Amino acid sequence: TTHVVSCFGTVDWTCGPDEALQVHAVGTRSVLTVLGELPSLQQALHVSSLLVLGRARGTVGNRELFVGQRFRNWYEYGKYTAEALVRESDLPIGVVRFGPILGPDPRGGRPDVRHGLPAVIPHLLAGHPVHLRHRGDFPCWVSDVTSAAQVALTALQTPIGRDTWTWFDPATPTLREVFERICRPWGRVPRIIDAPMLATLTRMLDRRLGVPRELVDYDEPWFDLATTVLDQVPRPW
Repeated sequence: TTHVVSCFGTVDWTCGPDEALQVHAVGTRSVLTVLGELPSLQQALHVSSLLVLGRARGTVGNRELFVGQRFRNWYEYGKYTAEALVRESDLPIGVVRFGPILGPDPRGGRPDVRHGLPAVIPHLLAGHPVHLRHRGDFPCWVSDVTSAAQVALTALQTPIGRDTWTWFDPATPTLREVFERICRPWGRVPRIIDAPMLATLTRMLDRRLGVPRELVDYDEPWFDLATTVLDQVPRPW
């Protein structure tokens, strides 16, 4: 084995501290131990997330990890812990951070709406109003699964070494635009509004109404990400 892509982890944004740390911290340590036992390892890649930056303030790029940020949930903190462990390792392992990765479910063609931002899709398709600051007109750093896979392959072939790359759609579509594109095949125009009182109500009643936690936790701009981070990813994109 000469090259490894580690996608180890959970994508459950609602997991608790035990699951988050057992999977992302203890699990990542185990992965690093296995990698250290591979005598022919040339390059490994850790798939991380832009959510390691949590509620970061100011402009952030590829180098930063801890910027005094707070975390919305244990998933974010778990991903942060995993990346910190990888960075501390002396193995030939790099990091690629992705935003939300969207693509069809190969089993049925529909998006997986169990976790993350896609959990809001059933509400949008049902015609329910969704509150987003600035009506969702802020970048969400989204990528599609094919591009993400290509960037991972490029990281192995270049190789990435021990650097950190960030990848998202260079067109930087807003969250509103992404939701509109997702809903279009079903003939729906999502009802996205800017109503802070609605956000307050859903925070109080989210469990009773079945509203996914992600709807209220990620309803405002996330952080300022320097678009120059893409310059480190070898072209052509």
